[in-house]
Amino acid sequence: MDPPSRRWVRVLLAAVVVALGAMWVYVLFIGDPQSPNVLDDETWPARAEEVCASVAADLAVLPPARSFANIEPVEEALRQRAEVGAQATVLLEGQLAALRTLPAPTGEHDDELLAAWFADWDTYLQDRRDHLADWRVGQDPPFAETEADTGGPVSNRMDALATENRMPSCEVPGDLG
Repeated sequence: MDPPSRRWVRVLLAAVVVALGAMWVYVLFIGDPQSPNVLDDETWPARAEEVCASVAADLAVLPPARSFANIEPVEEALRQRAEVGAQATVLLEGQLAALRTLPAPTGEHDDELLAAWFADWDTYLQDRRDHLADWRVGQDPPFAETEADTGGPVSNRMDALATENRMPSCEVPGDLG
């Protein structure tokens, strides 16, 4: 016969195995597989992608960051880069304004989801403006994004919604570093 301590270990291990098995049954067969970031209205993301793709094409025409690498003094390079960043920010502000004018999605929770996404865009755009102000005065700190309430930069949450709704052009551009 097993000593009492060994019996408890076996019972505990069996309980853990049963709990893990129950969890996987729930995840694979019972739970809702859809992400909470997916809009119920499947037509809205297609309209949004059209808007964002147009802006992405305009952004692609702007000089890339590497084009300022050999400009001396560094402060002048930053000032010129700030001008290009400001042009990009104006394009992104126009994108956000256009997205806000799209017909409202019809899904039950879509309005809440998009309101949060739009608020995140507002926050991100302000972070851009703050960073560009640093460049204009010749300072080059790392681009500091506001933290989302979920942890991590706000752009992570924005990109998750864009990715999960098949709106790749609506992801945050990586032009500021």
